[in-house]
Amino acid sequence: TSWTCEQYAGFPNITNASPVTDSIGTTGSGVPSSASGPYCPYSYIHADDTISACGNTFKIIRTWTVFNWCTGQIITEDFEGDDNEQIIKILDTKKPLLAVPPVVLGANVKGAHAGLCASTELLPPPNLLSDNCSAVTVRIYTPVGEAIYVNGIDGKQGGYVPSPGLKIGWHNIVYKAIDACGNVTELLVPAQVVDNKVPITICDELTDVNLDPLGFAEVFAETFDDGSTDNCCLDHFAVRRMDEPDAPFLPSVIFTCADDTVQVIMRAYDCFGNFNECMVLALVHDKVSPTCV
Repeated sequence: TSWTCEQYAGFPNITNASPVTDSIGTTGSGVPSSASGPYCPYSYIHADDTISACGNTFKIIRTWTVFNWCTGQIITEDFEGDDNEQIIKILDTKKPLLAVPPVVLGANVKGAHAGLCASTELLPPPNLLSDNCSAVTVRIYTPVGEAIYVNGIDGKQGGYVPSPGLKIGWHNIVYKAIDACGNVTELLVPAQVVDNKVPITICDELTDVNLDPLGFAEVFAETFDDGSTDNCCLDHFAVRRMDEPDAPFLPSVIFTCADDTVQVIMRAYDCFGNFNECMVLALVHDKVSPTCV
């Protein structure tokens, strides 16, 4: 006789040594049939040996002993030679429920170029995890190895991508939910690694600009940089004057004799178009002596 752990949780009467009925609310697991003769009645007793199994499941080995009151005979097998043991099983055959939405990871490992940037960020825990009968263990597998779990045991609280990390682009992450009875639900979750962080810009607070003999000076944007960094990789710099708010950001800025102190904005772009800005005060100098003619 076999029942599910869900049935037993709702109706523990199903393991009783009582007759089988049409209703799960009243049925037992049965009693010996034909345990009465035409003249002399039979009676029976039972003894149970309960063996724990996985999770909340178990097995009952029920031994029946039938007495013939007329003859004093103790019956331990039926007419077909079957013994007097009944096996009642409470089983868990249902897989856990598991759901994980698509994952987006930020690149946090620098690379020599954009294609080598990678992520070792946190893979989230499942947003749905349950089982009908027992505790569940979660495993998370990435193309570079099993996740480093937050709780040190399994992925119920998520886990970090192991080194060297997942490179920029799309990857498949495998989430597995395994209950105590070995039922497994496996889910393939798409994960995208992106560079979604702006660079950290560091500018020269003051920059001296010396005009040429013609009264002009072209200063390239990277001149104003003082060690800007990016979580992935820097691509280029651009600049514009603050007194020209409608002007585009260009690779360089022009100063003339008409300038004295000019505030400029330097912009740093990373390899994926994210940018950040900082301001610089350009001190314009005309150090070329006049020429008499």
